[in-house]
Amino acid sequence: MSNAVFVLAQTYSALLERGFTEEIVETIRDEFQYYKSGNEFDHEWFCHDRGADPGSYLSHVHLIPSNPEDEATWLADFENKHKRRHRSSDRYVLYASDPRHGYLIIDILDDPGAHEVWKQRRTKLAGYELAATDFCTFGPKPDLHR
Repeated sequence: MSNAVFVLAQTYSALLERGFTEEIVETIRDEFQYYKSGNEFDHEWFCHDRGADPGSYLSHVHLIPSNPEDEATWLADFENKHKRRHRSSDRYVLYASDPRHGYLIIDILDDPGAHEVWKQRRTKLAGYELAATDFCTFGPKPDLHR
């Protein structure tokens, strides 16, 4: 499996518009790459990777909450080996994965609200599913941010 991680160029720009800095976006990408190369439960920022539905390429993983109180709970649970596997958040990284091409970060759904958006993935996230399918079928395009 290739562990290259790409970010959709439009997503990269949108994250900057939403107040993320370039450094934060790059750090998330780098940490995601590190996370995908190890054990699902051994990363401080990510947990509960949910693979794609049958017939779908769009996946999501829970991301450390942005709310300071929820973040503190998440980090405390990470330190507790019995709770580590049960961390959950209402903040997701949407992505596609392909053994030949690696990973494509499609978007970050911020908290609160990621769970509700994911429930409507067949409609609200149809464009993301197309991006995931395109990446997995044809590979990275020149307009991806790496």
